[in-house]
Amino acid sequence: MKHVTRNILQERSNGNRQNKFLLCDTCYVIHEQRGSTLILTVLVMATMLTSMYIMANISVRGIRQIFASVSGEQALLAADAALEHGLWAHLREQGTVNGNCDQTPAEYEAFALSGSLSDMSVKHCRSTLMTNPSDIILVPDDQSTAAREDLKEIYVTDPTNPDGPSNYSEVTFAWQAGSGNVKVCLWSVPDCDTGPWLANFLQSSQSLPTTVLLNTADDRYVIWLAGGPTGYTVMLSAEDESGNGKGLPAEVVTVKGYGQDPNVTRLLDVKIRH
Repeated sequence: MKHVTRNILQERSNGNRQNKFLLCDTCYVIHEQRGSTLILTVLVMATMLTSMYIMANISVRGIRQIFASVSGEQALLAADAALEHGLWAHLREQGTVNGNCDQTPAEYEAFALSGSLSDMSVKHCRSTLMTNPSDIILVPDDQSTAAREDLKEIYVTDPTNPDGPSNYSEVTFAWQAGSGNVKVCLWSVPDCDTGPWLANFLQSSQSLPTTVLLNTADDRYVIWLAGGPTGYTVMLSAEDESGNGKGLPAEVVTVKGYGQDPNVTRLLDVKIRH
């Protein structure tokens, strides 16, 4: 609104209409303005706020990455220490390493570091079992090597007491791919390929899962698997005497070391043949 002293009710100037109202020999001019100025102002403010948000987000992500890197280094050192501790205990047959890596949820031996890393948990475990269930993959035999890639034997015993009962009640074979021959015999049989067997069957496309009961007096067994010309993949799952799922004995012992704080976890593992 603009104060003027001319007593003119209305005029046109430069193509813009200006409305004037006469009041006590004084005129007040009201200028008509379009919304383009307001829209432009809003766009400028929105651009500024967006830029500020992006910069703040980049800064926060950078801080988080730096924090995760520092925590990760500490967790990696803790995992390395845990693995060394687990290997030492395993090679000396110390009981402190007998946490179960394959239990659900996993059970580990653990202790906490002192000092500035008091929130860092160090865990180690030793696994002598396969995961349950576990896929066994056999490939066609490579004639250029001495080993038979299409054959595999699994010894169903108690890894902690090989001369005692295995404490398994059954094992299930679920076909996955290819074709193969499955044989299950007693531990006392010299060659499971020739028998006698507790079970002897073929699996190929569309074969239904086959369960073999393990309930003999000796309670120690050999599982003999042979793959066909295109290979063979079978999923094995087993149960103990109480009907609980339990992985079959593995060919290797897996020692794992964990370093963990509230924000990050690092894992290292080593596999050792029996």
